[in-house]
Amino acid sequence: MNLVKINGGNPNILATHDIGEEVKYDNNFKEHKDKRGIISRVDCDSIKFNVMTTKSGYYRGGEIHPNSQFNMVLSGRIDIFYLVDGKNIWQQVMPNTLVIIEPYIPHLFYFVEDSVMLEWWDGPMTGWYYPDFRKYVKYE
Repeated sequence: MNLVKINGGNPNILATHDIGEEVKYDNNFKEHKDKRGIISRVDCDSIKFNVMTTKSGYYRGGEIHPNSQFNMVLSGRIDIFYLVDGKNIWQQVMPNTLVIIEPYIPHLFYFVEDSVMLEWWDGPMTGWYYPDFRKYVKYE
């Protein structure tokens, strides 16, 4: 297994950057489908995580969270864009990679290939849209 740890987040980003509206997450949903693919919520005792299938050519995310986010890539190829210390960074991840995104790091996923990814957090699913990244996410 490969590990990608993205750190360097700073809560001051909320005051120093153009941050969008707070994300309204439904933490009790079971499944969400749109043209990008499917997000299924799995509730195992007190632990909740998402199983995401996403088609090639789509984006997901474009958010900032006050807690760590964990993504395990099961199949496909995914580009991750993120902002640390004012610098936009890009990294590609492959299957069997665990990605840990520390709090207060704007991030965006681009699915280069049809992909399956698990997603969970070390606290409640809350956050804000980061407009510079979120503008790429199309799901109508």
